[in-house]
Amino acid sequence: MAAGGQVLRVLLPMLLLCTTLLRNTTWQHGLSLWNDAVNKSPLSARAQNNLGRALESNGQPERALASYLLAVSLAPDNAEARQSLANAYAGSGMIDEAIVQYQIAIRLAPEYAQAYNNLGNLYYRIGRTDAALECYLTAIRLKPDYADAYYDLANVYLLQNKTSTAIELFRTALVLKPDLAAAYNNLGLAYQSRGLSAEAIACYRNALKIDPADAGVYYNLGLAYEHQGMIDAAQQNFAAALRLQPDFPEVRAHLRRATKGQP
Repeated sequence: MAAGGQVLRVLLPMLLLCTTLLRNTTWQHGLSLWNDAVNKSPLSARAQNNLGRALESNGQPERALASYLLAVSLAPDNAEARQSLANAYAGSGMIDEAIVQYQIAIRLAPEYAQAYNNLGNLYYRIGRTDAALECYLTAIRLKPDYADAYYDLANVYLLQNKTSTAIELFRTALVLKPDLAAAYNNLGLAYQSRGLSAEAIACYRNALKIDPADAGVYYNLGLAYEHQGMIDAAQQNFAAALRLQPDFPEVRAHLRRATKGQP
């Protein structure tokens, strides 16, 4: 649900949900390296798995999936390869298959915190909230400095209106990972839900310092300014959101209201 890539956007204001299924983003420059490794050692599960990561980072998910499947066939007891395959299944919308692979990875490596967190994200996606919470809590127990797990857990509590708990978890995530822009955004939403517009505005501005190209955060910032009656500031942020994402109907509606000076 960050923290590592794409995010789901739901509700209004814009809540950034769940870190991406954790992948190593350093593979995008290693495609030629791992192609060469596979050519030299085609029966190496490690080489096949790493080639899959490089292919995925280079926008070739189908070829990546084939490499992961081969890696798992070569080393069925390799938990890392199982997680890579699960990530690829999840990215392709094959949720049931992904869940099975995460469960196998966890059975092979019971202290695999990342697999627990990724499994939690999938459980949450399909509405199994209690199972998701259990996975996030286990991930944190196994890896107490796991910022993404705190962030994902906080999102669940925020959507359950357990705002105080969510705020503390977002803060913890940000102590551990200060450049987690989505955590600043969602912490801002938590503050805003309590009527703390000034604190929310500070969070949104921090999020934009880290990621100035996020239309959703500009929208949330505009809403916070609108709530405070600062119409010019609201209008500026709604306009910034539209420049980044022209097909954003909610922003257009609020921009019209701001232009008319309505509360």
